[in-house]
Amino acid sequence: MTDSVQQQWQPFAKDGYELPAPQATLRPALVIMGPGETWDFEVKRDQADTLTLEVVTNPGPRQVVARIPVIVR
Repeated sequence: MTDSVQQQWQPFAKDGYELPAPQATLRPALVIMGPGETWDFEVKRDQADTLTLEVVTNPGPRQVVARIPVIVR
């Protein structure tokens, strides 16, 4: 297993609506979501990069973890 570093991202919309400026700030890339919620985030890089989005459902003994590659161009 490799070391991981939590990235930063900037949310700009939630559930199809733009966020007010005070909420659309650069922050650690972590969000807790409920059923049916959607978010839009911006990730900036100086060059192309491949990141991994880790999605965890059902925290606890029955949790499911999915790791999804994200290509930043």
